[in-house]
Amino acid sequence: MKRILLALIVVVAGGAFFAHHQITSRVEDQMDKAVQMASLYGRLTYEGVSVSPDGSVAVNQIDFYPHAISDQVHIDRVALETGNPWVLYNLKQKLRDGEVPDHLALRLEGITIDLDGPLYRQMLAQKGEQSFPSRLSLAGCGSEQTFSASEQLDMGYQQDVIDLTLAYQLNDSRDSLAFTLGADFRDQTNLQLNLAIDPGSSLEGSTALGAAAMGAALKSAKVTVDDNGFNMRSQEVCAERTDMDLAAFRTHHLQAWETVWAEYGMAPSDSLRQTYKTYFENPGSTLTLSIEPYPPLTSADRNLSQDPDYLSGRLNPKVGVDGHLKPFQITKAALPDKDDSATAQAAPQTSEPAVTEATTATRQPAADNTPKPLPLNALDDHRNQSVRITLTSGETVEGRIQGVEGQRLKLQRRMYGGNMVVPIQFSAIQAVYRQ
Repeated sequence: MKRILLALIVVVAGGAFFAHHQITSRVEDQMDKAVQMASLYGRLTYEGVSVSPDGSVAVNQIDFYPHAISDQVHIDRVALETGNPWVLYNLKQKLRDGEVPDHLALRLEGITIDLDGPLYRQMLAQKGEQSFPSRLSLAGCGSEQTFSASEQLDMGYQQDVIDLTLAYQLNDSRDSLAFTLGADFRDQTNLQLNLAIDPGSSLEGSTALGAAAMGAALKSAKVTVDDNGFNMRSQEVCAERTDMDLAAFRTHHLQAWETVWAEYGMAPSDSLRQTYKTYFENPGSTLTLSIEPYPPLTSADRNLSQDPDYLSGRLNPKVGVDGHLKPFQITKAALPDKDDSATAQAAPQTSEPAVTEATTATRQPAADNTPKPLPLNALDDHRNQSVRITLTSGETVEGRIQGVEGQRLKLQRRMYGGNMVVPIQFSAIQAVYRQ
């Protein structure tokens, strides 16, 4: 018995050693080819390859030195994780045969770029047109599209150190896929995107990936932004740029933030406006944005209407700070005059203009912002819109309009851990408001 047990140990150890050697050799061969290909643009070096018993393989201490610039990009570790050593050993063949592993993760750890180096300065010089999210984040912070290298040094950042993650996980029945994309800018901001996807078809066979890509449906998406220090530091730099104290700049930024929305012909709802204000004024917070499309988004939705009113109802968006999510809407707004919008961005807005006799005489009554209820006979025109309903009993319910049948409303509600469509008689409804 002892001899059999000893023989088994030798066989298992020998198999593990052989698999370890095979995996290491394959990755080293690929890295050597990468070194040769990179030689056209610079010198690529790496320290070595390591294989872990948990089914991961990593290339360690990678450095790239461009020919044209006296600088370097460093990466501590590039790792591929499978969760199973035998899956790792057979991964290449499995993919050739169309077999999709239950779990894969690619991690790039410690991507380091010197913020005072020529490579980063060249990247800033080649930066393209400012994106909408970038304009929102830098609203009211002067004309510069980004922070200069010297400003980031003033913030205490001598290097950008970034960790990237790209991963997916199939559930046990292989009919739902959780996809994760993460970018952690150390001591600055952590961004994470989580998607829940229905593959739409079997993930087995040589044509599985193509079929799944065509039939996949997005059930939900969530973006999380963790502030790890960048919020406060950037506000201090912007306050200095605009010659304001911190409190005055925060007020100015929030006004300019709304102006940017208006320049794109959109208006955020009060819930979105208040949530962003809370996040901006409380450094160290976590901002979360989620959508739950109904029905789920598929490849057939590639020509989805860009109308913000339609999208607000179709995507069921929610936003919140530190986990407290609330529904919000983005609606159409009249585009402002270009000269007026440019003036609003360039000049800090004061808290309240001086009131003269002339302005008092011509001042119009304040707009009535009280939400107006939707007419019951027009509810069918608001399909897929999120609404809040006050019942004659005094109870309030929330959901999404699915349609009208006779004298009753079909409302989709979150109940018992899922979505249910429930009927509500018109006679039981006191008022219906859009959210």
